[in-house]
Amino acid sequence: MKEPFSPTVFIQGVQGGLDLVAIAGMSETSHNATRVGIIAGKDSGVKSVEDLVGKKIGVPGISAVLDIMARRIMLTHGVDINSIAYAETPFPVQLDVLKAGTVDAVVTVDPFHGRIEANGAGASIADLLEGIPDGQTAQFFAVSGGWAKGNPEVVTAFRDSIREAAQFVRDNPDEARAAIGNCLKLPEPVLKSIKLPAVSPQIKPEQIAWWIDVMNQQGLIEQELDVNAMVLD
Repeated sequence: MKEPFSPTVFIQGVQGGLDLVAIAGMSETSHNATRVGIIAGKDSGVKSVEDLVGKKIGVPGISAVLDIMARRIMLTHGVDINSIAYAETPFPVQLDVLKAGTVDAVVTVDPFHGRIEANGAGASIADLLEGIPDGQTAQFFAVSGGWAKGNPEVVTAFRDSIREAAQFVRDNPDEARAAIGNCLKLPEPVLKSIKLPAVSPQIKPEQIAWWIDVMNQQGLIEQELDVNAMVLD
């Protein structure tokens, strides 16, 4: 439990036979929080989502949540997602690869989203939250089902700590930004310009089910999955 799971990676793990259960939420979707979108390179010739056909896109992780969100948007706009080349492109290098023309567009989030736009290296062509309801899980914590059953007191204590941390972020936005800055090594002017992510300690089966539907539309679900068994009561 060193790092939170994205819903898509979690679902793929369960589908692959891993004994995983979600125990606590972390972040959720909000149209008033951190921006997440597709930015096309200045010289790529891409002016809209429809122009991505046959292009190369940099994504922070193949089959991770932002990749799946980007493919969802492209399908919504009638783009054949199999016509596109995908390259894993970590956030810190996205500005450089766009400027170099290594990829035609990148899937990104703030503060990297704003940094690329401010540099003039590219322009936003899509909001990945388009059509996604507020309050949908974006990241959460999970452990093996066997471990969770054998350590209920630890799970309870962990959930309490996540609940406390989420409330701290909501009550202390400046201190939360400073903590983000320490981790990402961002200058203060950049930190002040970004919106904090929406945080929630809750995780519910219906949130997992929503992502299963999205992945099913992309041909990524191969079997029936019991969402109730994927979230610990």
